[in-house]
Amino acid sequence: MSMIAKYVALDEADLDALCANPSLAPDLFISMRRSVQASAGGRPQLRVVGAAQITPRAHLSLDKAWHGVHYLLCGRAEEAPGDLAKAVMGGRALGSDPQGFSGYGPARYFKPTDVDIISAALNAPGVAGNAAARFDPDKMDELGVYPGWDDEEDEGRDWVLDALRDLCGFYAAASHDRLAIVTCIV
Repeated sequence: MSMIAKYVALDEADLDALCANPSLAPDLFISMRRSVQASAGGRPQLRVVGAAQITPRAHLSLDKAWHGVHYLLCGRAEEAPGDLAKAVMGGRALGSDPQGFSGYGPARYFKPTDVDIISAALNAPGVAGNAAARFDPDKMDELGVYPGWDDEEDEGRDWVLDALRDLCGFYAAASHDRLAIVTCIV
């Protein structure tokens, strides 16, 4: 089974509703995927509890590149200190189940002020260059960076750097729009 990092940007009121009822997190990620696939470019909607709705404003999947992106940002395979490390493996746990609904840990969230800080760190001068310079498939394999880096070096490098650019853009757009972000490994 693959471990895929998914991100959803929400209005803060929708985040508050999700925090009040963390059991909605699985529906957010699963239903969002169905809604996005079914919609022709429109905003996906998720119906939750009665007439309430949570409306994802944007979504991103880093696919299996998430752990490589984390490593390129902070130089470690595990959780690390600093705003760059928070972008992939940080955030406040949504709910109290340490395994989360997916078995890979709980969904995690960032309030808009947190999103601003992480976006500024991700988009600071030199971050992309430092991340690109850190790409070393042998070292990443040695550290157990998921999903493994045995394939063609240039192909893996382009794939993970594209995912990093997507993540930087996602945080920047969410920051610009004053949105919260919820993320989960599924």
